[in-house]
Order: sequence, then structure tokens, then C-alpha cells
Amino acid sequence: MLAGMFAMGQSFMLKSPLHAVLDGSVAVSARLAPGGIRVVMSTSCPDRRGLLEGWASVFLAVGLPHVAQPTQRAHAVKDDEYDVAFDAKQPLGLALEDFGQNGKYRTYVSKTLRGSQATSKGIRIPALVVAVNGRNVEGLPRKMVVQLIRDAQEGRNGMGEGSSLMVTFRDPAKFMELLSEKSTPGGGEGAEISTQLAPQTQAREAQTLTVKKTYVPEICQTGAKYGDLLEIKYATRLEDGTFLDATGVSTPGRGGDSTLYFVLGEQVAGTVPKGWDLALVGACVGEKRRIKTPSVLAFGTKGLKRKGIPPDATIVYDVEVIGINGNNIPR
Repeated sequence: MLAGMFAMGQSFMLKSPLHAVLDGSVAVSARLAPGGIRVVMSTSCPDRRGLLEGWASVFLAVGLPHVAQPTQRAHAVKDDEYDVAFDAKQPLGLALEDFGQNGKYRTYVSKTLRGSQATSKGIRIPALVVAVNGRNVEGLPRKMVVQLIRDAQEGRNGMGEGSSLMVTFRDPAKFMELLSEKSTPGGGEGAEISTQLAPQTQAREAQTLTVKKTYVPEICQTGAKYGDLLEIKYATRLEDGTFLDATGVSTPGRGGDSTLYFVLGEQVAGTVPKGWDLALVGACVGEKRRIKTPSVLAFGTKGLKRKGIPPDATIVYDVEVIGINGNNIPR
């Protein structure tokens, strides 16, 4: 969803202002409909748009706070992020757009020019821009991200003009690819993969989702994907080890079912924790994963007093996949 204020049914055209700095442009046409803003971009294919929108639905749901200016702390690169060092004296060859609303923004790469630095360095569309020269830019609208890039190119950030420009990108597909890998670095037993959902602020710690593969069966070639019916067992604890809930344990309102069924990626709101839709992608029958879930994908800033869950609590889920689409044999 692109940020902005539009009258119902109004069509609009946006032209990227980045040509002079980044040597790229992108045309976007969109219409605001009752179900949301429908966007058509000639520079991105439907699969990439769907990937971005799906990832965006998670990021926007977590309530990313608006940041008036970039933080000064160095950005710690996560497993699905990578740094790209550009020659600041040369055109970068990428175009940027943003999506979001009400102070919740993400800036992403909508186009890379053939033969440019961006293309030669393998930047995939729609990579998210998370830091410029180590300064976190998550939560900032595109125009502020572009200004930071201009400052770096023109020497207004304390570095000499034409100094190297380091941009940190997050690949929306990389986290899922790592979860689905059957060999190192993502596939082996003990592998731990993380992604940052929201940066650290003065009021809240960074919101990072971490998945550890605690057991991977010897036969593990076919993993879970969106739309699959999963049968699982789980146990839930606070980060300090305090037990909360588990399958097979009688809980008011749920009973004591020995297993739980749900459709991955298509759950009814509140059926299972939101983080499971991300964290169980690629899991095989018999696989066990420990999912360290930040509060934005758990019980939020209020917690749940009747279950002993404090505000801003990180929840740890130990999940075992018993079956996928009625099949209970590892494959």
C-alpha cells in the first residue's frame, strides 16, 4: 500500500524523483477502492508484488513507529539482510518507492537499471532499504531515505564527497528461503534464522523473530508451504522459561487436544500466533522448531494478565510438525 491521502476512487500517477541521484525512475498507477489501494507497477511482476504485499501486511501489522530522523546507532545486519557498497561517484541505478501510512513506512527497490551498479551487485526487487551508512532508516518515508543517500554522495554526512556509500537491504524472500533450505546454512539441525520486524526505539526493544531448528528428521525434502494443512504439537513459555500452555494440557476454552490443526498462511485471525505463518514455512513432517516470537507478533504492549503474560513479553513456542495435508510420514 502506498502512503498518501487520496479521495475515494481517485486515480493518480506517481513519477519517482530519483532520476538525478539514483539514475532510475518508476511509474506507478493506483486506484483507491473500498478494499484498499490497488496498485499497478510496470516494473515489477505479480509474484514480486504478492511477495512484497504479503511481507508488508506483517510489517504494517506490527505497528512500526514513525521515526523523525534516523538513529545514530549502527544497524546490526540480520540473516535476511546484506550490505552493498556502492561507488558514490557513479549512478546507483535503482529506483525507490515506499508503502505504508500513518507514520508506518517501508522504502523498497522498485526497479534496477540494466548494466548499473544495482544490477551488477545482484539487488533483487523488491528489496527493502533498512540502513544507509549504518544509520537505521526503517520508519522513514522515501524522501528522507533519498536525502540521506544524497548527503552521502555530496559529503554532507561527515565523509568526503564521493566516499563509498553502504546501503543495507532486507530481502523479503531470503528469510523464507533460509527456513526452507535442507542444507546449511538454513537447513541443518541447530540452524538459527532471524529477521527484524521493527527497529529498536526509546520505548521498545527491537522486534526480532528467531527460528531455531531443534530437530530435523533424516528424511526431509518436502516442507510446508502456504495453503498446507498442518497438524502440530506445541508448548508455550515465556522467555524466562515460565510455562504457559501446550497441546495435551487442558486449557479453559480450548480443551486438551493432543494436536492442533491450522492452514499455514490462511488462518482465521487469532486462531494461532501470527508468527507461525512465517516461522513454519519449509518445516518437514517430524521437524521441531523453537520460535522466539517478539511481542508485536504475540501479546503486544498490554500482555495478557489472566494468563500471566506481562506487557511486551517475548514468547517462545516449541513446535513439532506431526503431519502435512494428512500425511504423517517424513518425506
